[in-house]
Amino acid sequence: MSIMRWNPWNEVSALQDRINQLFDNTFPASKGGGRLSGGEWSPVVDIFDTEDAVILQAELPGLAREDISVEIKESVLTIKGEKCECTYIDGDSCRQRERCFGVFQRDFDLPAAIDIEKIKARYENGVLELTIPKPELEPPVRITVDID
Repeated sequence: MSIMRWNPWNEVSALQDRINQLFDNTFPASKGGGRLSGGEWSPVVDIFDTEDAVILQAELPGLAREDISVEIKESVLTIKGEKCECTYIDGDSCRQRERCFGVFQRDFDLPAAIDIEKIKARYENGVLELTIPKPELEPPVRITVDID
């Protein structure tokens, strides 16, 4: 009989597999192959931190500008809208459907010091780009301390 060394990471990996299986059985993928069930989807977002701004880019393919809403309320930036299902072809003849559709919403916390009026939005080629300028930091105040 050979002696095998116990590897605790094997146990963690097995536990992760069981948890994934539990979620897959409880929340099956939608018929359309989307990441969320019920026809809902969530656009992917890239966020870049530059010296003077934070740039957020959201992929929203197939949407018109009027289908997208960008709102800020109580330091929360919300991107929401709806992507309609393609109805060009009768649904019974569809052999494979992978594109997501439905209502979406993404929320992002903003620092309270952001000047909302300076945020710029641009939508081109299915990508929404928001440029959020960083607040100008006030220089530190120097206080002279008198010694008695």
